[in-house]
Amino acid sequence: MTEKYIENKLCRQVKARGGMAIKLLSPSMAGLPDRLVLLMGGKAVFVELKTPGKKMRALQVKRKRQLE
Repeated sequence: MTEKYIENKLCRQVKARGGMAIKLLSPSMAGLPDRLVLLMGGKAVFVELKTPGKKMRALQVKRKRQLE
């Protein structure tokens, strides 16, 4: 199972529920989560996707703490 497969499945499921899964890309800030998921009712969730058994890099962990 690849990260791309997991990401595509997430996007389809979010869209089916009326939400949006926006890809986060920033040339000036590395380590951002993969997606910003916007859900009905005004909920927003940052999502970092990994294949089973993989872990976040140190910079990704740092960004996670900053966003929390």
